[in-house]
Parts: sequence; C-alpha cells; structure tokens
Amino acid sequence: FSKSGPVPKVALPRIRQVSAKNLQRNWQTIPHVTHFDEADITELEALRKRTNQEQSEDKVKLTLLAFLVKACTKALQAYPRFNSSIEPDYQHWIEKDFYNIGIAVETDAGLVVPNIKQADQKSLSEVASEAASLAGQARQRKLSPLDMQGSTFTISSLGGIGGTSFTPIINGHEVAILGVAKAQIKPVYDGDRFVPRLYLPLALSYDHRAIDGAEAARFLVHLGGLLGDTDNFTVSAGTNAQAGNHSLSVTRLATSDRRVSVQFTDDNFDFTSNSSDTGTAAITEAQGDQSFYLTGATTDLNGDPDTYDLHIEIAATWFDVTNTDSEILAHIETQI
Repeated sequence: FSKSGPVPKVALPRIRQVSAKNLQRNWQTIPHVTHFDEADITELEALRKRTNQEQSEDKVKLTLLAFLVKACTKALQAYPRFNSSIEPDYQHWIEKDFYNIGIAVETDAGLVVPNIKQADQKSLSEVASEAASLAGQARQRKLSPLDMQGSTFTISSLGGIGGTSFTPIINGHEVAILGVAKAQIKPVYDGDRFVPRLYLPLALSYDHRAIDGAEAARFLVHLGGLLGDTDNFTVSAGTNAQAGNHSLSVTRLATSDRRVSVQFTDDNFDFTSNSSDTGTAAITEAQGDQSFYLTGATTDLNGDPDTYDLHIEIAATWFDVTNTDSEILAHIETQI
C-alpha cells in the first residue's frame, strides 16, 4: 500500500479484535441462509406512539425494539428449535427453556451483544428500560461478562439508520438471528383503494444444519403476524407481577343509556370508568409506582343511531357488550 501514499497503522480496540475473530469464525463455520419478509406494523406503531404520549414523563419510552423482543419470545415459544443450539457431533438439538434475547449495540470500540435475561417474563416497559440501560453501559464500556453470556436468540436492528435489508451473522452458540431494517410506508390495495401502511423489513439468518428453509419461512410469517396484531402486547404501565389481591367486578348500565361501567379494585387501584352520551371516556389512575389505563368508546356499528355497541379497552384488547362479565374479568385477571 505504501507505493500509493502514507499508510499509518491504527491499533484495533480490544472489543473489535474479539468481535472480528468471532464473526470470521461464525461466518466460516456456520452455513448461513437468510430469509427475508416484512411485517405490517401500522397499528403497532400507532399503539407505541399513543402509549408514550399518555404515560408520565418519568416513565421510559417504549421503543420498537421492546416490541420486537416480546414478539420474538412468543415466536420462539411457538418454534422452540430457533431457541436452541446444535451439538458439535450433530446428534442432538439443545433446546433452552429460557429466553435471553441478545441486542446488538454499536460502540466506538466495536460491536457488542448484551442480552435481556428472561425476556418472556418481563413487561414491555421493563424490556425497554433494560435495553436502554444495557446500550448505555455498552457505550460506556461498563458491561459485565454476565451481561454478554447466555443469549439464546439475537436481534440486530439498523432501523434507526436506514437500509432495506441486510444479512446478519449468527452467533456461534445460536441457530438464528433477526435483522431489522428501516420501516417504510407502502401503498397497499385493500380491495377498494390504496391505503398507506407501515411495513418493517425483517431478515432471518439461520443455521441450515439445524433449520430448514420452510421452518424459517413459517417462523418469520408467525413473527410478522405477532407484530401485526396489537392484542399480543400488554401496554399498561404497571407490571403484571406486582399487582395485589384482586377484587374484581363489572357493573353495566342500561344499553339504551349508551353507557357501561367497568369497575376494577385491588390493593393498588380503585376506580370506575363510565362512558357517557358523549361517546367516549378515558381515565388514568396512578398510585405510587403502579398505574393502569382504561378507556372506553361507544360506536354505532349497525347504522342505527339509537343502538350503540360499547367497547372497553384494557391493555389494547377490545371488549364489547356481547362479552359476558366472566369473560371480561378473566381477561383483566391476566393483565394485572
């Protein structure tokens, strides 16, 4: 090179030296195949923005990465082979009954991949908070070895920068990695007209020794379906594990009054939400570190101005007056 000009040598940071060796080994020893797809996240992004606007300023903001982590844990539960390792002698898969999701973080010193331990057991807010904390520690070079060990599946997201697709490299002890590029608005024909929809590009690299192409396609289709349905996510600001003893009841007013009342009480919450003739109602009650969001809306679904179907939204799941009290209460129990 010196014939063309000056060629000073610049020492590689220790982190980049280690990651370079690992990436070369993984690329050369793992037969990579990458399957590409996309997910319609129009409703999901609207839910994320609405939740961030409604919650208090001191709460961590929900990121798309948090939703991706939670969706991936559900997909891995449905397809456990993607949460496994393959033995060197190819005699067995080692399926893992825990879900530690790695998140690739760019730093000045190189790429590091800390992981969120037991991600399936954490709320969206907890995942978002832990991801932000790990990324901050990574950039300050304060990660511990434990933060980097034990991942079962990894997400590499370049959506905040740009691009339409890329091929992520699998970690040696895993069998798949998800790459996420920048979401794009696309015109989609709904049978009557073109409507704008937000699509997220997904790239799943998988170890072809352990995973077949059809399995990878089904996994990514399933993941896309999870991301496309907001009912798969609980977005209340409180955490499920900390709710107290529950005393639940549903009180309904006459349908002709266009009102219904759903009351929820326990050690941490006590309020009633009523939807009135104005057609909408919303209440937020917070005590200490706990909070719970309940909204209601009346909608004329059958064209009759004197008949209204009322919906109650709890953690982004909709109910209407056709649901029995026991059905509503059973669902509330799963959300607190």
